[in-house]
Amino acid sequence: MKLKIFVIVLALVFVAAACNKNQPTNENTQDNNDQTQVEMPPATSSTMPTPDEPNTPETIVNFDTSATISMNANGFEPSTITIKKGSTVTFVNNDKKNHWPASAPHPIHTDYPAFDPRQAIAASASWSFTFDQAGTWKFHDHLNPSFFGSVTVEY
Repeated sequence: MKLKIFVIVLALVFVAAACNKNQPTNENTQDNNDQTQVEMPPATSSTMPTPDEPNTPETIVNFDTSATISMNANGFEPSTITIKKGSTVTFVNNDKKNHWPASAPHPIHTDYPAFDPRQAIAASASWSFTFDQAGTWKFHDHLNPSFFGSVTVEY
């Protein structure tokens, strides 16, 4: 029995020693007073996404008074846009199937209740909505809730 305990303790010592080898050392070969600072140029583009928005081609910043979002078999394109308050977004159905853009959450559309055509948009048809409330308004396709996006409305 003592031999089993000795073997278990010895195995634990070897495991602890192996784990200790992977610990980073505190060796610092550079003097702290020798650090070089790099200055980044300021952002100059008004089309840079905000921290909550993905930095992808699907994000469009549009400060015109109108914007267009295409609905197709892959979802919404662009899926995320930024507009000014009072701008109108037109949802164009470029698919053979019906689509129904509506405010989140699915299926009750309560985040921005007016942002809901209350019916499907047929193929080749469109529906427009004027955003008169600032905020970020998530939306989805009521007929295919896996398609979603957002409209950020700024003052």
